[in-house]
Amino acid sequence: MHKYGFPELGCTFCLIDDYLYSELPGIRFVRQGTVCRGDNRCDFRFFKEPREKNN
Repeated sequence: MHKYGFPELGCTFCLIDDYLYSELPGIRFVRQGTVCRGDNRCDFRFFKEPREKNN
């Protein structure tokens, strides 16, 4: 977003990701860092959580 003159939007999108993806059922969102937060890269991953067995 720096390239287009709106650096604050990048961090806003990262924050939205944190809220949106943290609540997905059956999926775990993991991110160690983002460029907008001062890291070298954005390293997000999604992991499928195992289903709970019904007894």
